[in-house]
Amino acid sequence: MEDYITNAGRVMCLTLDVSLAHIEGQRRLSVVKEQLIDFVRNTMEGEDLFYLYHPEIIEPVYDVGKIVSHIGNYETNGWKFDLRQALKLAYYVMAAQDEDAEKMLLFVTDRIIDRIAIKKLLLVEEREQTDCRFVFVGIGTRYDKLALQLTHDQVTYIHLDSASDLNATLLEKLGHENNI
Repeated sequence: MEDYITNAGRVMCLTLDVSLAHIEGQRRLSVVKEQLIDFVRNTMEGEDLFYLYHPEIIEPVYDVGKIVSHIGNYETNGWKFDLRQALKLAYYVMAAQDEDAEKMLLFVTDRIIDRIAIKKLLLVEEREQTDCRFVFVGIGTRYDKLALQLTHDQVTYIHLDSASDLNATLLEKLGHENNI
């Protein structure tokens, strides 16, 4: 029998904490969704799993069309939600997947002020040791940058002045062929 390597794929979980603010005539959320759709189309493949935080859904999807649909159909009423619960649920959905899969939790915000939410998420990772990569993206000037700027081996922090730079910056910082 020949030796072979199986690829367990990748798992990307996304939590969006984006306000309904309008910037240059567009909702910031709409721009973020467009950019994330472009990013997913460039990086996700057939064996990859994707989960977009929703308080009533715990199943990831694996088809790029479904992934694009989940992102495109995402809406919010603009109210703040329990960020700690959202990040924890996304983390555990990701952690429940194949242990050999590359795991990434992507958090995009323009309004975080809860520093404890991020610290608790990283404490859970220290306990569970899933080798998850955390990518925290802050957009604009109305979020607490210190909440996302953590010195941790598994954290990549990205600040963007404009949401329209999200796809290009994620591709550049994460190296879309190898590291997602």
